[in-house]
Amino acid sequence: MLHWIALLVFGLLSIAPFRVVVITVIGISVIAAIIKIPSLLVMAGIVTAVSILFPPLTLILSIIFFLMKISYIINHYKALLFGAGLITYLIYISINNYYADYFWSALRFGYYLPTPLIQRTVLQMVVSMLIIHLLLYFLYRNKYTTKEALIIMSTVPLFLLLLILPFILNQLEELKDFLDTDTFDEFEENQMGSTTYNPNPELHTVEGHYRTNSDGSVSYVRPHVRTNPDGFKSNNLR
Repeated sequence: MLHWIALLVFGLLSIAPFRVVVITVIGISVIAAIIKIPSLLVMAGIVTAVSILFPPLTLILSIIFFLMKISYIINHYKALLFGAGLITYLIYISINNYYADYFWSALRFGYYLPTPLIQRTVLQMVVSMLIIHLLLYFLYRNKYTTKEALIIMSTVPLFLLLLILPFILNQLEELKDFLDTDTFDEFEENQMGSTTYNPNPELHTVEGHYRTNSDGSVSYVRPHVRTNPDGFKSNNLR
């Protein structure tokens, strides 16, 4: 029974909007971790807290966590790889499923559903159910039960989070340092142009050019001399 429930849930997720897929995957991952390896959630909380308070220690903690779970990963690498593949598959097709929101809204409010859209949705659901069915069948042949296989595959997001969290936080820390320094101000000035007033502006000659007026007419501006009040000639050519 659990096998067929898993197939149905996975099939429905394959035609669900992206936000539904993400929320569901996270929820299932947390529940699976509570059932199978509660220490995974504890470690995730510790790594997250340490990452916020003491960022340099995050990488060390992640390495320690990985070594602590290395035997678990080796023993169940097939199920973990299948789980990662299925989650990647769900995310990919949900991002590229531009009609998911319309499909579910049409079902809810009784809108018209074109036959090609129905056929495409049903086919996508059937193919997705077939994929997870074959993967689970392979795991059964490797002495996994349905419950064990599903729980192990569902813990993949937390494993990945703990492995990549140090790198994400490191990038955020570098971005924060960049924004807090004068480098960002210099970058912004180069992009937007300085607005600092120059008490001794230089002079330059503006070439004659045509200008479009507010009423749509075009007038010719004669060559003239003007100053560079902000110190940048390129900002004051006209």
